Amino acid sequence: MHYIHWRIGEDIKGRFPVRAVVELYTETDATGHVLREIDLDGTGSVLYRGPSSENRFAFFDHQVVEPTEREDDISPEAFEQLWSQTDT
Repeated sequence: MHYIHWRIGEDIKGRFPVRAVVELYTETDATGHVLREIDLDGTGSVLYRGPSSENRFAFFDHQVVEPTEREDDISPEAFEQLWSQTDT
């Protein structure tokens, strides 16, 4: 698994029209498929946590991150802690 912290404007360029998302956290498998994603706004509030039965679309839906493109910059434990604190 790979755990990555993305920052809009630094790591992700271009137009991003989704409710003021400023940072994302992803968990990917060895092939780069995103398994889980958490999107936060500028205050650190969770806008999306997925996959979810309520929220069907996210920035990384149906996308693959090259496994060598990014190194882990959040620990698995930190990702799990953030995931467990969210319930959207």
